[in-house]
Amino acid sequence: MLAGGLGLVRDYGVSFDEGTQRILGQVSLLYVFQQLPASWQQRLITPDAAAAMANRPDRQLKTYIERDHGAAFDLPVAAAEQVLRLRDERQVYLFRHVCNFLVCFAAFISFYRLVLQRFGSWRLGLFATLLLVLTPRLFADYFYNDKDAVFLAAFVVATGTAVAFIRQPTNKAAAWHALACALAIDVRMMGVLLPAATLAFLALRAGVGAYGQSKALLLRVVVLYSALLVGLAIIFWPFLWEAPLPNFLLAFRNMSHFYRWRGSVFYQGQLIPGTHLPWHYALGWMAITTPPLYIGLFAVGAGAALASLVRHRWQLLADKVAWQDLFFLSLGVAPLVAVIFFHSVLYTGWRQLYFVYPPLLLVAVRGLVAAWHWQPAWAALRRGYRPLVGALLAASLVATTTSMARLHPYEHVYFNAFAPTHPERYYDADYWFMGTLDGLKWVVQHDSRPQVRIYQLGRIEEMLLLNRFMLPPAERARLVLEPNLAAADYVLYPCEYLRPAPFPTPCHSVYAGSMRILDVFCLRPAATPGPRATSRAGE
Repeated sequence: MLAGGLGLVRDYGVSFDEGTQRILGQVSLLYVFQQLPASWQQRLITPDAAAAMANRPDRQLKTYIERDHGAAFDLPVAAAEQVLRLRDERQVYLFRHVCNFLVCFAAFISFYRLVLQRFGSWRLGLFATLLLVLTPRLFADYFYNDKDAVFLAAFVVATGTAVAFIRQPTNKAAAWHALACALAIDVRMMGVLLPAATLAFLALRAGVGAYGQSKALLLRVVVLYSALLVGLAIIFWPFLWEAPLPNFLLAFRNMSHFYRWRGSVFYQGQLIPGTHLPWHYALGWMAITTPPLYIGLFAVGAGAALASLVRHRWQLLADKVAWQDLFFLSLGVAPLVAVIFFHSVLYTGWRQLYFVYPPLLLVAVRGLVAAWHWQPAWAALRRGYRPLVGALLAASLVATTTSMARLHPYEHVYFNAFAPTHPERYYDADYWFMGTLDGLKWVVQHDSRPQVRIYQLGRIEEMLLLNRFMLPPAERARLVLEPNLAAADYVLYPCEYLRPAPFPTPCHSVYAGSMRILDVFCLRPAATPGPRATSRAGE
């Protein structure tokens, strides 16, 4: 997976948020630099450069609009960019994609270890990790989504340290879990759920006598954990340095109701403001974009975990491993309930809730174990039961892998069999505008003019700027982003909501499987224009 993932890095363009996140890292890095002694600053850069940075109000953390977003990933990546002296934007974004994938690869390792220590089977650990990898909606994001995918990874790692801490609350376990939770919180504020869940389960297990009579020792360890968590969270988030509590509360309030975003989403055939979403928005998205097998296994696993709770009551929490099923179920379900209860603002799809997926998948693994060990009452069915389960698992994995290969590199537009025919008519599809890079590639390959002008159309303007950097320097230099439609040679038009384009028939279309995600319109053809072409994912 490591070798394969690094080999796929170049297949993906730049996503919509990467430019903003890179700036957040640079702004945070500049703030850290400004806190250094003057003698250190003079060794690192010239006084003129320092003065020039100080005169950029748009690069000052105190006034930067996205300052309340955690920078635990973007800050070190920005620092590494400077240390490695990456100056070409294509190198910068490829490096960011490598870092993004490596962080997610760490999540695969942590997820494997979670399954291994819960079920005691390395085979099941590898199989469960394969399910996490073969999740189409997440797979592409592992490479370029430096918000949601990185937070998912941090959440998985912190979940692993939580299990170790709750199972045996030692000073060492407390320190590791405090570090992991601090990093998760400093990637995204929603990470506060993990300390809350950890303390709740420590109290519940202590209440049923899981730790013997050492409650005073447990209290000291909890105090150590809390102190380390607060201190490390402040250290890794420069925004908190000057006013830790007020700035933390500000970030938490903005996270709870992110009204700064005034966009709309396309859901069930309707364009809905992000501030007025129906209660089932996140659940509906998860239902139509998760492989059906995983949903079925989760239902079985949740039922098995709750049935165990009914049979053993709260004494289940004293068991050395069974309590983990309730812990995973809580981590997966509680955020969904909170989003519904607080009417939280969500973006397109359920990407802000990707972090609940690994805990829910751990519950699904519990369902797989329960289904595998179930004994049918009929002897005839009993003989063929496990081969049937194995065949269903194999068929699901083959179907999912085939869908991912067909969609690559647009796995993020995957819909399952529960979605309606032509789901792009009812739901957001290429909300990242990832088809932009293939559209630009087609233009420079089919138009040999020394200068090609592309109209900057609406929301795709930033994507044109970012993905132009991913082209070779010679081709990049020929592209001119033209603000005047009358002077443009081409228009790249994302097929959002299938709104009719105000242009003639496209000369090129980019497809993800059978789904059209972007059209290229030729307004001023070259002397010898190329033929009408259609490119599909995987070609």
